[in-house]
Amino acid sequence: RNVTGHSFLELLRDYLPTLLEEVDLETRRRMWIQMDGAPPHFARNIRHFLDKNFNGRWIGRGDPIAWPPRRFDFT
Repeated sequence: RNVTGHSFLELLRDYLPTLLEEVDLETRRRMWIQMDGAPPHFARNIRHFLDKNFNGRWIGRGDPIAWPPRRFDFT
């Protein structure tokens, strides 16, 4: 199955909370989510969801914190 904005939203909305159940509340409050530039990751409905649920604590295309234009050189 191909990932679309809709299917990715389902993952974030329906499965991410379950995955985070074991993470303490204070850690979740400080968490950031980082997206790559894949089209489903910056669909309007995804950006709206992330804005609402991560209060500007997300990194990606079309977001509050821009994804770096190039990878860092760690060598």
